[in-house]
Amino acid sequence: MDSKHIYKQAQKRVNAKRGFYWHAITSAMVAVFLLFLNLTAAPQWPWFLIPTAALAISVIIHWLAVFGLGNSWEKKQLEKEVRRLQEQQYLLESGEVDDDMLNINEKDYLKLKEKETRENFENWD
Repeated sequence: MDSKHIYKQAQKRVNAKRGFYWHAITSAMVAVFLLFLNLTAAPQWPWFLIPTAALAISVIIHWLAVFGLGNSWEKKQLEKEVRRLQEQQYLLESGEVDDDMLNINEKDYLKLKEKETRENFENWD
């Protein structure tokens, strides 16, 4: 993976974090404003809790998307894909395979290798 691609990935991650922090701060400000409205207009019933709960749920979901559950899976998949691409690049540069070999799927590749092995064995005599 080249440095330009790494920079783009890092920039994407920083933007996601900034978006979450902005969401959390604005939600907190709206919740405080709703509390103020509730206390001045109708202090006998805490109606502000309903929209505040909805805001809190949306912030929690956003947090999970940026920092939580799916992040480790995505990171593992990204690392796996980077390793695969680096291996392909190495094979191309070393001359072990050509571009056509990299464009076939694993099943076809194994069939091709089996055919080559069979042909080599038959021509071994």
